[in-house]
Formats: sequence, C-alpha cells, structure tokens
Amino acid sequence: MSFYDDVGDVAPVFLFLHGWLQDRTFWSPVVDLLANQHRCINLDLFPKIDEKMDMDPKSSAQLVENFIEELKIGPVILVGHDLGALFALLVNEYCSDNVLGLVLIDPPLDGATNGAMGTLSTEISNSNSLAVVESLFDRWFVDLTSQEIREKVRLMLKSISPADAAEQFSKSDFLQKEMGNLIAEADKKPFMIVWPEIPSGNPERLREITYFLRQEPIADTGHFLQLEKPEIITSLLRAFVDDVDRDPRINELRGKIQN
Repeated sequence: MSFYDDVGDVAPVFLFLHGWLQDRTFWSPVVDLLANQHRCINLDLFPKIDEKMDMDPKSSAQLVENFIEELKIGPVILVGHDLGALFALLVNEYCSDNVLGLVLIDPPLDGATNGAMGTLSTEISNSNSLAVVESLFDRWFVDLTSQEIREKVRLMLKSISPADAAEQFSKSDFLQKEMGNLIAEADKKPFMIVWPEIPSGNPERLREITYFLRQEPIADTGHFLQLEKPEIITSLLRAFVDDVDRDPRINELRGKIQN
C-alpha cells in the first residue's frame, strides 16, 4: 500500500505534511484543487511499513528528507500543517538546497517553545489515554467548523494509539532552544504562515524577528484551515508560487527545477 499520493505534473512540486494525530487525507481537499496546476505529493508521515520506525520530530523530518532525495523531487515547496509545519522547518534546516520555500498552516510555535508538547506527550504516556486531547477542541474548532470536520478529527483520535500519539511529540525539548534559528533559516527564502482565528503562535512576535515572512490570517476558522477553507488555502499557495518566481534569493534553486 502506498503511503503517499503523487498527482499533477507541473513544477514547482508541492510536498504536503500533515499534523499530529492525522494522515494525508487531511490535505486531500487542497491537493485535489491544486493538482490541476502543480505537481502535488501528499505524504503520510507515519506509514505502517516499519513497526520499529521512530516517530519523534527529528526522525520524522529525516524521513521527509530521505523521501525527497530518494524520489529526486527537490527542490520542493514544503507545506506543513500543525506538527507537520515543524517538520517542514526541520527539513529546511537539514537539506536547505531541496527546499524552495515554506508554507506553514497554524504551526504550534507556542507549544514547541514553551515545552507544552513534551508535557502533553508525558501526560498521554502516563495515562495511556487520549482523553487529555479533548481539552484542545475549544481551540481547534470554532462555531462555524462543520460537524463533518469535527467528526473526522474525532475518528482520527479513535484510530491512533496513545503510545503513537505520545511518541509524535516526544524528544521535542530541543525545539525550545532551536526554534529561533529554524525561523531565521526559513526567512532566508520565500516563507508564509497562515493563521486561524486563534493562532497557535504569536504573529506579532514573528513580525519583530523576521524580515520577509508573509503572514495571512483567515477569520472564522479553526485549526484545520485546509479542511474548512480549502479554496482560500489553494489560492494562497498559487500566489506563493509567484513569490517564489520573483524572489532573487533562490536563483540557484530555481535552476534545479528545470533539471
């Protein structure tokens, strides 16, 4: 069974990374719209092909790095939601030449830098339960979030084991010290963050520490923007290609697309 979808054939390539507790279907509405104009690869970050596979952030980012190199698809535009956005930052650090630009959808920057990810991982492990995750629903969903999306998220919670959920957030303490550097490295190329009504980071602080970061807020949306507003997210990604094409910092990487 394949652990990724590969549709469309026009460069640049978009590589989609889903978030915590999710799978690649959380990006399907956007991929279905964007594939008419660009090649889109939608990756399951935790494929059941190796029961011994590590799922902590560094290991998952290395899986993405290896995937890009093995398929020879770089340089790509990385699009990450939630935990997948943090993976995108790490991949950019590990193999910058294979990344044209980054688009992050509600990245959990606060949780990564204040240690909340590690704390949640410990709580899940100690209780052997995902009940604690329900406390996040107030931020994940807004009044306008459809029942269909709410149910999709709840079904995903039922399909994953507490051990796997905890491991995805494990060994994340290094992010508290490295996040500033990861953001700075991403800011050296086309870089966009899309925020929902209640952001998982601090847009004002990011404006203070970055030079080129583009931030796009979308009102009346919860955490799963790509499911709630796939047309808007797709439009922003199409516009981001123009950012890439006009950016003088990536002339060398742009040349690789033609090869």
